[in-house]
Amino acid sequence: MGRNIRLVLFSVLCSMPLLTSSADSAEQSLALAQRPSQQLQVKSVDRVDVAQLPLDDAFVEVFGNGSRHLYIFSDPDCPYCRRLELEFARMKDLTVHVFLFPIVDLHPEAKEDSIDVWCSRDRAKAWADLMTRQASLPARMCDNPIRRNVIFGEALGFKGTPMIIFPNGKVVFGSMSAEQLERILGPRS
Repeated sequence: MGRNIRLVLFSVLCSMPLLTSSADSAEQSLALAQRPSQQLQVKSVDRVDVAQLPLDDAFVEVFGNGSRHLYIFSDPDCPYCRRLELEFARMKDLTVHVFLFPIVDLHPEAKEDSIDVWCSRDRAKAWADLMTRQASLPARMCDNPIRRNVIFGEALGFKGTPMIIFPNGKVVFGSMSAEQLERILGPRS
């Protein structure tokens, strides 16, 4: 029965639009078309070319020596994203490239929380404080990639969080345990 509930929840989340107005949609489509990554080639919903990820629009968390890499699209108010952060902290050699991807239809304050994280002096610390300790961050404002990340993620077909992208381009929706991540990432360097 639990599996059926998860499947229903997953299908509801995947059918929810991330954009809230057609004006935003038109603006965002135009912005996406003007990005240097306009040549984005999505292999499929379950695989992307990691070389095309705009890493300047992500911040980095390093656990241990950071020899292995993951890329995640994460919402600061998503409980599954919080759980995933706790699993990352259990790993000994991981670099996580975090693309802030607020889903405002589900989490109305997620965009502001994302901006507060991005505009912090130490983004990784602010993110860890917010995600693992649920600390409140001071309100901040600066130029930020949040809107671009939402446009980019939607172009990839992402409709929920967390979205985990492995170095080989494999995409997994949802939280995973440290053990599951270890199995997919393979041996440490």
